[in-house]
Amino acid sequence: MNDQVGSPRQHAPPFGRALIDVRDPCGSDKQLRAVYRADDLDAARVALGEFYDAAAAAGIPECDRLARTIRRWEAAVLAYYTTDGLSNAKTERSTR
Repeated sequence: MNDQVGSPRQHAPPFGRALIDVRDPCGSDKQLRAVYRADDLDAARVALGEFYDAAAAAGIPECDRLARTIRRWEAAVLAYYTTDGLSNAKTERSTR
């Protein structure tokens, strides 16, 4: 195991399961970025479905909770494609 700063910290899973990156156990970072990198609304929906599947497969309560939260906000997430990529993220960031 490499303990250098910035290296993925992984733990050995029980019963032969694949290693899980403890910084992103749901695979959510990669999956959610894929939603915004999709070419169109249909591809974004597919990417969201893959995120939901990965979260469910992780079998971790926090991943389930994250998936429920994203599902509640799904219309707003997908609005990125129906509003030509418009967002108030910069405004929200500056008000915190």
